[in-house]
Amino acid sequence: MTPKNSSVQNQQAKSAHPDNKVKIETQGPVQIKSVEQFERYLSDDKPVIVDFWASWCQPCRLMAPMFDKIAQDFTGEIHFLKINVEEVDALAAAFKIRSIPTLLSLHGKEVIDVRVGLVDQAGLAKLAKEALAYVRGETLTQRIKNLFQGVKKQTEAVN
Repeated sequence: MTPKNSSVQNQQAKSAHPDNKVKIETQGPVQIKSVEQFERYLSDDKPVIVDFWASWCQPCRLMAPMFDKIAQDFTGEIHFLKINVEEVDALAAAFKIRSIPTLLSLHGKEVIDVRVGLVDQAGLAKLAKEALAYVRGETLTQRIKNLFQGVKKQTEAVN
């Protein structure tokens, strides 16, 4: 007679096998359809930027092409995810999303930044750069110093 939990152990062994590892999409924004899918992205080392949206939301629709563009610009560095609040309401509730569009910047399960409302392309790029700086452990002082060095180089190039 086989123990009751042997089928559970076999299933766990199968899911732990490297061939059964679920792939994480890395190009463009990914439409999240479940809490489980979302959690796979959080378990990765890369930062995650999430757009909470709905199809009826005009600011969401205006921001979508800019979000897509920034996702392409940061391919391989940041995961860009889109969560329709009507389809995956459990995640919207978990993050207490009250207005859309809402952008969350995360690293692991830690929220780095939150933006509520329409964000333009420059604002999205800034959010992405700040997420990368956070993950790299750069302090605010280091980021300001890097910013001034960039401005200085631009000024020198003009002169």
